[in-house]
Amino acid sequence: MKLLKLAVLFLVSAFSTQAFATLITDTFTTDQYMRADRGDSFTHTHDISPPYVPGTAIDSASLTLRFMDDTTTDGSEYASVIGLRLLGDLFEVDTGSESLDLGWLGLAQIFFGGNLTYQLTATYGDFRFLGSTLAVQTRSVPEPGTLALLGAGLIGLGLVRRRNRT
Repeated sequence: MKLLKLAVLFLVSAFSTQAFATLITDTFTTDQYMRADRGDSFTHTHDISPPYVPGTAIDSASLTLRFMDDTTTDGSEYASVIGLRLLGDLFEVDTGSESLDLGWLGLAQIFFGGNLTYQLTATYGDFRFLGSTLAVQTRSVPEPGTLALLGAGLIGLGLVRRRNRT
């Protein structure tokens, strides 16, 4: 009987693990010259599956776009991104990066398909698009082994209570 208890304890502890939160990143590099007067746009898909499994809970996600303004004497440049939010994002382009939090539209793309497709459009002026980085923080969820451990504990409590009654 003692050997059986040890075997059950070993099996339950071996399968009781916790899936920890994970940061998944995907980086894309390019050097795309974009001008608004030509109506330039650029579409890219970040595919993070694997390691992301569609349907895994997501805590947060962001898309960082990298730019280089070709000159400081030609005024302001603007770009828009479609595919992250219902209405899109419009922002001023400077040398450096622009970080955008994903709205429900972008999160749904990742949750159901494991990828994110966006379209960057030059809306005013000209600039160089240097690439993007998608960062997705998944949520920590209990594994089935954790639930098995909880169930074994409840069964054990029930057996102890039943033995004490008799």
